[in-house]
Amino acid sequence: MLNYPSEVVTANQKIEYLYKAQEKLRLLYNLMGKWWKVGITNDEYNLLPEKIRSRIAYSYRLTDKAWGIFQEEYFEPLSTFICAPINVQREAFKQPEITVDLESML
Repeated sequence: MLNYPSEVVTANQKIEYLYKAQEKLRLLYNLMGKWWKVGITNDEYNLLPEKIRSRIAYSYRLTDKAWGIFQEEYFEPLSTFICAPINVQREAFKQPEITVDLESML
């Protein structure tokens, strides 16, 4: 179950919160991908969440094994956890399907 901050109450606020979380996760994925492909500095490493830094020690380039650990143990579960409620909220916003006969209107 997802716990929202106390100020996040309405459906609009919840979906906004989820999209912000999804964006943060995307930015993290991009930084981890950069680390894996070309390397990052120690300063960039220090921007990573403690959970990742405690699991993966700094080196200039991220190993294939560490990249896999990040994807399987961190990114994929969080992505699923964030996207599932977004999809539920999205369904709540959908309008009933409307059929329009343009021939009769023109």
